[in-house]
Amino acid sequence: MTDTLNSNYCDQPSQQVISRVVRNSGLVEEIYPYVLKLKETLSFQPNGHGRRFASHVHIDNNFTKKIFSLFGIDIIHPEPRFGNFIGNHFLNGAAVHEHTDPGTPGFHHVRCNLALQMPTQGGHPVLNQKITQIYQNDIWICFASIEKHSSTEIADGQRLTLSLGALVEKQKAENVYKIVNQ
Repeated sequence: MTDTLNSNYCDQPSQQVISRVVRNSGLVEEIYPYVLKLKETLSFQPNGHGRRFASHVHIDNNFTKKIFSLFGIDIIHPEPRFGNFIGNHFLNGAAVHEHTDPGTPGFHHVRCNLALQMPTQGGHPVLNQKITQIYQNDIWICFASIEKHSSTEIADGQRLTLSLGALVEKQKAENVYKIVNQ
């Protein structure tokens, strides 16, 4: 069974456990070699102090669906603005500023993030002003059009994240959001 942080159980035993962070799933290790190879061929754009990203990265749709299903989301649609992207914090003090991202009428913008590399200090997501402790190989969900999100500043190393973006029907996204925040 997947080790999770802050497990929240569903009413029916046939449903999976849904939480904010999934640990030790083996899925990050599965995609890591592909992303590292891909990283060498991508054009990264600056995105603030010590940050860069490459958007619209091709990730197998079945893999993306597998990741979202960890959080009880089985139907997803492509997120058009950034798609899937690789984010890299590479200088001490780099952090994501607090913001929300736009959705689309009838859908929420939701991101599943895979921690491929983590610095010695920092790099943790801050979701609705609460720091969520993550480690290398963790996967966490961010309801980008619902909640304010940012990250803590990094020190001593790099943060490399694969961020899988999707549009999720509003009611489904809001239901899962309530569960992971219990």
